[in-house]
Amino acid sequence: MNKLSQSVLLNINLLKFISLTWFGHFALKIISLTVGWQIYVETGSPLALGFIGLVEIVPAISMALFAGHIVDQKEKKTLFVL
Repeated sequence: MNKLSQSVLLNINLLKFISLTWFGHFALKIISLTVGWQIYVETGSPLALGFIGLVEIVPAISMALFAGHIVDQKEKKTLFVL
């Protein structure tokens, strides 16, 4: 077999996955920027942008700590199945 035909980057399913993942992240960044811009235009306050960041990060941190505690206490096989 030719080495070129064995290349991972020629796998069409992998290329689809990589491109769709990239476009998905790009779309989320655009939405985040648009919401921040709209809030700033309507309020004119940088403090409002800070509150948006706070509202986004507090649940993420608290859930990460909670999930870490659960993972440490439970059996890994059971959690993986769930």
